[in-house]
Amino acid sequence: FNKDIGDIQMENLKTYKYVHEKRDCRERRAASERKPLNAPAPKTFLGMPCKTVKFTVPTKKRQEAVRYEFATKARAAFLKHLAKTQFDRLRAAGITRKDIKLMEKGKTPNGWNTHHKLSVYGGGTNDFSNLLLIKRAPYHDMIHYHLINPQVQGMKRGESRKVVIPNPSESIYVPPQQFKHLERDAKRGAKSYGSKGETYQDKKQDSPFMQDVKAADAYIKSFLSKNGGR
Repeated sequence: FNKDIGDIQMENLKTYKYVHEKRDCRERRAASERKPLNAPAPKTFLGMPCKTVKFTVPTKKRQEAVRYEFATKARAAFLKHLAKTQFDRLRAAGITRKDIKLMEKGKTPNGWNTHHKLSVYGGGTNDFSNLLLIKRAPYHDMIHYHLINPQVQGMKRGESRKVVIPNPSESIYVPPQQFKHLERDAKRGAKSYGSKGETYQDKKQDSPFMQDVKAADAYIKSFLSKNGGR
C-alpha cells in the first residue's frame, strides 16, 4: 500500500498492453489454422426448393434499365397477369378479393412484394418466370436475411459467384401450413431477422421452420468461411 497511485496505474497499463498483444497473436494463429466449414447447401427454404445459380453483378446502366422497366411496366403487368390467371392460388395465399381487384389495376396488395428469384443485382430479368409474389413479413425478409444477402454482400460490378436461392416454379408463394404460424408471430413482433440480429426461436427446435433456418445459417457460415468472411 506504499506505492504511489501513479506507479500502480503505470504497472497496470504495462500489464494490459502485454496481455492484449499476446491475445491478438494467439487469435491470429488460431484463425490461420482454423479449417473451413463444409455445410451442404440447403435443399429447401420455407418449403421452396433451392437452386444454385450463377450470380453476376451487371453494369450500372443495365441494372438501372431493368429496375426502371420493373417499376414502370413489368411489375404492374405481372400483377395483372396473376389476377387474371391465378385467382384460386391468390386466395390460397391469403389475398382478399378486394386486393385481387387492386391487382387487376396493376397495384401491389398491402404487405406483399414482387420478388425477383434471381435478383436484378445478380443479373436477373423481369420475365414473369423470374418473379414471385410473396408476403413481405416474414417470408420475403427471411429469404434475404438468412440466405441471399450474406452470399452476395461486397460483390463488385462484373464479379460472378455461385449463389443458392429459393427457386419455386410457382409465381405466388403459398406458405405450407407448418409455416403459417410465422405470420402470426410476425404480427406480434417476433422475427428471425433484423439489423440487430434478433433471432426468433421456435418452441419446437425440430420444426420445419427451425430446420430450414438452421440449415441456411449453417450453410452461410460455411460459405463465408470459404470466401474470406465477406
